[in-house]
Amino acid sequence: MPLLKRKRVPPIETPKYDPAKKESKETLVWYSPLTQEIFTDYSEYLKRTSLYKKPIWQCEATGKQNLTYMEALKSEREEKERTGNKLSLELQKQVLLHIQFQTLRLDALVDDTYKHFVNRYVPGEFVQCTWDDNIAYHGQVLEVIKNEDAEEQYKVQLIDEDSVGIEDMIKVLPKEKIKRDRFAFSKNLLKKYIKEHAIKDTYIGAPWNIKPDTAEKFDIDTTLPEKLFEARNVAYAKSRKKRPTTGGTTDHNNGSINNRSLIIDSHKAELTLRYPMEDLNIPTYRRDPSGYGKITDMTPGVEGANTDVQNPTGSMPPHPEATHKTTVPDDCYGSFLMTWSFLSVFAHPLKLSPFSLDDFESALHHKQPSTLMREANIALLNAIIKQRDRLKKESQGSGSTAMAAAMSLYGSGYEISRSATSIAYEETLRRFSSEDDIDENHIWRFRPPAKHREKNPERGCGSPEVEEISRDWDHGTVDTEDEREGWENILIGFINQLAPLEMLDDIDRILSLLVPFAGSTLEDHENAYANLSLRDKIKIFELLISVANESYVIKQYMEECQEQMTELRKQKIELSRERKRIHAERRELDDKQTEETNQAKDIPDESSDSDNDSTASDNDDDSALLKAQRKQEYLTRHESRQAAMKRRQTEREEREAKRIKLHHLQREEARVRNQEQKMRNETRKRLDEEERALHKKEEQVERDL
Repeated sequence: MPLLKRKRVPPIETPKYDPAKKESKETLVWYSPLTQEIFTDYSEYLKRTSLYKKPIWQCEATGKQNLTYMEALKSEREEKERTGNKLSLELQKQVLLHIQFQTLRLDALVDDTYKHFVNRYVPGEFVQCTWDDNIAYHGQVLEVIKNEDAEEQYKVQLIDEDSVGIEDMIKVLPKEKIKRDRFAFSKNLLKKYIKEHAIKDTYIGAPWNIKPDTAEKFDIDTTLPEKLFEARNVAYAKSRKKRPTTGGTTDHNNGSINNRSLIIDSHKAELTLRYPMEDLNIPTYRRDPSGYGKITDMTPGVEGANTDVQNPTGSMPPHPEATHKTTVPDDCYGSFLMTWSFLSVFAHPLKLSPFSLDDFESALHHKQPSTLMREANIALLNAIIKQRDRLKKESQGSGSTAMAAAMSLYGSGYEISRSATSIAYEETLRRFSSEDDIDENHIWRFRPPAKHREKNPERGCGSPEVEEISRDWDHGTVDTEDEREGWENILIGFINQLAPLEMLDDIDRILSLLVPFAGSTLEDHENAYANLSLRDKIKIFELLISVANESYVIKQYMEECQEQMTELRKQKIELSRERKRIHAERRELDDKQTEETNQAKDIPDESSDSDNDSTASDNDDDSALLKAQRKQEYLTRHESRQAAMKRRQTEREEREAKRIKLHHLQREEARVRNQEQKMRNETRKRLDEEERALHKKEEQVERDL
């Protein structure tokens, strides 16, 4: 029977059926063809079916793990058919009586049993014995004789070809002159036999016991001795104390599953889940996140399926609490995270070194000039200036594309923020409005007239002080250390020219803080930016990111990433094909080995059939041989006992010679098979190495993706 956590899972008790009762006849049941179990509760049927389909079972015969119930059952049957029952029936019972109630581990038990029986024989067992002429004959043990010196001797009778005893060929022999066939008794055979017919519990010091069906076959009592019974009870009591409460047991199918070995540890079962999975395999229980506590059955259709789970968070708060309180205000925390994420993701095209979220937060709060703030602002400004250089070149042409490029040089609040439009802006509008090739319905030709400010605020957007500082702010990128000095003026020019309409009020306020008074110096602007609040700095970053995100620097980087993604996907497809090739080669090896195994099983039968056919044909064709055989039979009836034994001895020698010849042929065939097996093993080793290298490549591709 397949094992779950090295334990047997008893089947559900079959519900009682009373044909005289109407309730029994009308009861709806569900049948499992895999285990022949009958359920009266559909939820329990689904649970058991789901459990049988999970790869958590173990083959009892071979020890293979991570199998479904059906796979484990099939493995046990194949192992039993392959090994067969090679031990003689007379020896089986003695082996079972010897191993019963022993507490050794399996390997030690096999060694002990082998040493005990290697030179001991039981009545009825077929052996090979050395007779007076120092020739080995086939015989059968009739009786075990114990002498006063405690040395065992055996009464042995020789047998003929039909395993029938020969009269007057009985003799008492010491164990030194008796031996078994080497294929009929070995440690490997004993190990498989013990695993097949005996079981052992999982607690420390548990004894081996015979399985019920085997004990009934050989009439062996499996009742534990008193000492072992008390030790088992003590071990079970200790196990119950260590095991957490599981909320009691539940009755199903008119029978109660009270055995604690049936209680499924859902916390460990969850570790075996692999998604995606079938609907029936989805766990239908809920429990405390700690892994302990009562299991709540949430199976659809059962009582309490729609009820709230008690203590769903396991005495933990609904949301995780921060280890330390953040200094970023809640209303701008999202923008704060967005800014840091953008600078981290696009650090390569922006030529920024990576930095942590805590460092970014500390730099925003710092009231002195900060290298991190300076480099982050300059990186975004350089991307914007590069894009503006391209737009300026495009705007020199004609048509709607040139006009769109020219208008992109100014923000949506450029006109409204000023009491008078600049000469450059008016010249741009005048140049494009006079072109005939622009669509008559173009938005810029028929846009409503902008409403200008009556008066610019002091040191606000469009004010003379700010316009003076902003002149030629985008004449070139900031690359050297000398050019970095006074980068705040470039920032002021950017804000002044590309201010969006919806942020005008905030822009006026921020510019008035960045330009504290008329005629302020570079040092004043540097200190003014450092003294800005965290909210204002984040708003400046938001404005910079919204414009830089449309630059070709970012778009080109994203296109390169897309090309790399395409290339990595191609590599992934190639790796998948390579994996399929490896699996196909491995499957071909397995199929070839299985085919050779099946052919090896069929060869003896075919050879025996062919021998019989050839013998029959020879007997039919050769009448002279028949006459010789009749004459030999006539002489045999009248020959003496000594002559009969010599004749039998000659026949045995001939059979022995044939056996030796056959043995040599089998050894040669075995050598060829071993050579082929060696080549297959080398091929498997090569495939395993290729698969490991392939796995490393796949991991690298996943990391790159």
